[in-house]
Amino acid sequence: MNRLPDELKIKVFDLFSLSELCSAAAVCRQWRTIAFDLPTYWRTLELTHNSDDAVQFFISRLNASRDRPVNVSVHFSALGRLPDVVFDALARHIVHIRFLFLRISISHWNKLAHALSRPALELEALVIALSDYSDDHRAFELPVLGHVQCEAPNLTSLTLENVSLPLQPLHWCAGVRRLYLAYDEPVEPPDIFALFPRVRELVLGGRISLHHLGHNAGWESVERLCLVGFFERNWLQWEIPARIPKISTIGTSYATVTAYAAHLEGPLELSVLTVDGDKDAFTARWRSTASDRVREALYMRSCNLPREYDPVARRATPLPCDVLSHIALSDRLVHLEIPGSWWSKIVPHMVPLPALTDLTITLSTDDGMWPFAVSGPLASHRRPQLHCPSLQKFTLTASRSQSIPLVELEDLRDFIIHALPGHPVPLSTCLVGLDCTFPFADGLIMAYA
Repeated sequence: MNRLPDELKIKVFDLFSLSELCSAAAVCRQWRTIAFDLPTYWRTLELTHNSDDAVQFFISRLNASRDRPVNVSVHFSALGRLPDVVFDALARHIVHIRFLFLRISISHWNKLAHALSRPALELEALVIALSDYSDDHRAFELPVLGHVQCEAPNLTSLTLENVSLPLQPLHWCAGVRRLYLAYDEPVEPPDIFALFPRVRELVLGGRISLHHLGHNAGWESVERLCLVGFFERNWLQWEIPARIPKISTIGTSYATVTAYAAHLEGPLELSVLTVDGDKDAFTARWRSTASDRVREALYMRSCNLPREYDPVARRATPLPCDVLSHIALSDRLVHLEIPGSWWSKIVPHMVPLPALTDLTITLSTDDGMWPFAVSGPLASHRRPQLHCPSLQKFTLTASRSQSIPLVELEDLRDFIIHALPGHPVPLSTCLVGLDCTFPFADGLIMAYA
């Protein structure tokens, strides 16, 4: 073990979970030295178990980090109990913690507030996520952030879940540029723009009422707004949020997504992207070519939306099909990018796209080596027609980091004839990162990303 280079030791230790590493460090001096001294293991410290060994190992690593900037994550369920020594250790080392993530029971708030009320000179990002019930599921009154009095001159990102905002500004929050607020119960927070005057990115989750801020001038400085499972009916009529350069939604109703996309003026581009590891998750991203403003929607079936807002619960066609069938938006769509695996799912629900000039289909390793084969996503029996009379360019692309799909020119021509009716063959076509097994005809270009 002593003869192995540090790079190889790091790879070996990456195979172990924290609990295994904790047990190994307790019996092997060499492994303990590696865990303490190699940068991989002192830059990010995690505590997810409240066993005596896990707690002592976490504190030992925190002590061994000395004054080096570290990232600390303490993640427990609502019923998890943390010993006082954990908060004592955080209080001693908060001065050199750079990123602090805390997901704990609300019953630990007083200890946490005391630990944070120290100079945090390196702190750049703080996450406080509290569970609002105890062992007997008795509801707690939400704690107030004003109880924390610290010095954090470098703090730019603040995430608060089930933590009430104070009525007066806090000096250590003056530099926050990214703010995330989420609540399990209905909450009407005070003027967030007065409390966080430099906020540029705002993330809202859960049950927050902001109708009293509908015409607040602070929206003018927001560059990005993200709504997570959030719905405020009045927002659809507000004019100020409509001017925000980028709005993204996660698990939000299709009506809200469509309303925000309608903010965009001029010709539109739409990219539908899949999410790795979740076949039912996808992102619909609208961009205005006139102003470069963006509206983005991430949809996952696992999101716990109220039934009246959940498109899957109400109808058989989930997002992005609902969004793509919106005529007011489709008439202005000039560029469309969709995954090959979604072609047969999306196109049947789409209205004609009279302004579409550029179509891109992206392939992945899940689509197989032969995308036009019988089992492929673009097989002849899976070819609904997309009506786009103004189409000028068709691109079939795949990532170079993945295996290269194989395309026969005859299959490509057949796809254009049947799936994109009304266009000459060959249409101006570009293959990116694919292998074509036949010579190229006029208008067919081979390129690599």
